Amino acid sequence: MESRPYVENVTITPQVAQMMLEHNTHNRNLTESRAQAYARDMASGNWRYTGEGIKFGPDGTLLDGQTRLRAIVLSGVTITMPVWRGIDPDAQLVMDSGRPRSNSDALSLRGEKDVVTLRAIICADFQWCHYGAQSAFTSNGKRRVTPSEMLDWLAIRPDLREAVRHARALYEEDPSIPRSVYGVLWYELGLISPEDRDKFFSDFAAGIGRSASDPLVALRKAAAAAAASSNTRVRSAQYRAALVIRAWNAFRDGVEIKHIAWRTDAKFPLPR
Repeated sequence: MESRPYVENVTITPQVAQMMLEHNTHNRNLTESRAQAYARDMASGNWRYTGEGIKFGPDGTLLDGQTRLRAIVLSGVTITMPVWRGIDPDAQLVMDSGRPRSNSDALSLRGEKDVVTLRAIICADFQWCHYGAQSAFTSNGKRRVTPSEMLDWLAIRPDLREAVRHARALYEEDPSIPRSVYGVLWYELGLISPEDRDKFFSDFAAGIGRSASDPLVALRKAAAAAAASSNTRVRSAQYRAALVIRAWNAFRDGVEIKHIAWRTDAKFPLPR
């Protein structure tokens, strides 16, 4: 008689997780960045029991749960979760076919507004502060930001919600710079000088410039050219953020500048 699948809660130590992973012979490629994100949540105590388990086939082959097991190994933390055995291997084709909750979903569940823009700004600012300014404007930065990390960062920096409002207003005036770039720089430049920050962005949005050599005039021209460029590096958020920072530094120093550019292989500019 064919045995039926069964489940039990198992306390999985890093050593047990490593042993289970030795049976991971028929699975999709593991996404290491996701495993690292899970591991950080486990190590920080932010990992939550959801009932989602580890699944093995009748012959002991690991069918589902490789990322969670890898995270346990990386974190060094012992986690209790359901372990299913005797699962039909054909069921692997539909495992995890549902879309996991995203960072935007986490914000929506908390009742936040404009969650796509807010998520982008929070995660970029997190990258800025943990891995440097340039990381804020690269795809995924240095690592994935987990929902728990994102919500914790918003709790630490609640004014990032205000950055969303300013980012939207600035984008409506000049869409050549992405909302996430506007939002992060509005917040970070405000930590240097809120008065200069407000004047810099208000004059930029209003099209104010003292002369053809005004940094704001040069920024408008450079940002518009970058947004229309066929070169993906020049069109990137990172490049356009560098333009804003270079214009900001010239603005703060009272220096005239006719042309603003940034070599993508050069050191990323830092605001001062």
